Amino acid sequence: MNFREAEATMNDRNGNLLFYTNGIWIANSTGDTLQNGTGLSIGSFYDQFVNDGIPAPQAVLFLPNPLDSNLYYMFYQTYTADVNGYLQPPALFYCDINMNLDNGLGGVMQKNIPLVQDTLIASELTACKHGNGRDWWIVTHRYNSDLYYKFLLTPFGIQGPFVQNIGTVMYVRGPSQSSFSPDGKKFACYHPLEDLDIMDFD
Repeated sequence: MNFREAEATMNDRNGNLLFYTNGIWIANSTGDTLQNGTGLSIGSFYDQFVNDGIPAPQAVLFLPNPLDSNLYYMFYQTYTADVNGYLQPPALFYCDINMNLDNGLGGVMQKNIPLVQDTLIASELTACKHGNGRDWWIVTHRYNSDLYYKFLLTPFGIQGPFVQNIGTVMYVRGPSQSSFSPDGKKFACYHPLEDLDIMDFD
């Protein structure tokens, strides 16, 4: 698999490789294509990136189902061009992966399911374990805005979006990055041409 910048990897609880992606397709633990794991990140740039992957960091992430060790989710941005030809994610999608498929190598059950359809900042997709120690918060940022979209992954599915206006208005054409502190109490968002925001997270 070729990589530009987007990359995500998932291991089982014992550290064994399950699957990985460059934002365009998913490979299984043997390096072959995960069953039904192609055709992701659909958009006007798909043909340009299909051989090398998405050229944006934090454009994709995997998370486990909080209660079922055989089920996983992939969250990913899709890309089109803005009026100036720059990368512009118009949506956040997800797919679900079941490791019981393809004789235990896994497979995608559903893909390209929209979570939010809005102009987003390229990258800045991150997650944090919920305070209950089970669920996950997924956070992404709207383009040219101080608006954050938040989703909650539970054993029963994905809740949201929940929206919050806070911090700097980020007008970012290139990729930016965000991160949670290890204890989940702080959230940081940074781009070298814009600003650094460090916020409390509850």
